[in-house]
Amino acid sequence: MVVPLLTLIKFWLRKSVQNKTYALSSDMGNIFGVLCTIMNVRGYKTVIKLFPHEVSDMEPVTEMLQNCDYKQYIVPYVLVLWLSIIVLVPFDLTTIDSGSSNN
Repeated sequence: MVVPLLTLIKFWLRKSVQNKTYALSSDMGNIFGVLCTIMNVRGYKTVIKLFPHEVSDMEPVTEMLQNCDYKQYIVPYVLVLWLSIIVLVPFDLTTIDSGSSNN
């Protein structure tokens, strides 16, 4: 149940970051809500193992965390947990540089 939800979240995240639209639709809010409920029932330590842990996801997740302004805690909660599993993967820092500097 978790992997299809995360696939939808990953697709939404990449699309939102690419278009610089950080708004959360009600459908995506419901998906984040279901995932948060699953984490509350099973425990986040069990569910977090199923999160995608590719280095290429680090930049979109951090950008969404910087720009998200949501009334509920669910979206930042899920994104921080996702980021916590990504940073455990050993990688070279040059692999995540998109070349977009904010000078």
